[in-house]
Amino acid sequence: WTLNLALRFLIAQIDANGKPETSAQQIAQRYLSTWFCFDLVVVVLDWISFGFFLTGTADPSTVYALGALRSTRLVRLVRLVDLGKFI
Repeated sequence: WTLNLALRFLIAQIDANGKPETSAQQIAQRYLSTWFCFDLVVVVLDWISFGFFLTGTADPSTVYALGALRSTRLVRLVRLVDLGKFI
């Protein structure tokens, strides 16, 4: 997910007219105004849970709560379904 966060600034997107948008500035602007905050939260939660895993300092309720929050990644599957409409 961390790598995906960076790569999303480089991947062309489909504009309102159905044409691929390849301008780096337009791609970044669109990503920052749509999915960036959601993706950032997912990445931060992943790194927090990874840190707890490495240190072994999390209690079970914390691990459960982080797991429940990380499950929001399923929302990204909706994006894949939407992408399938363009392919």
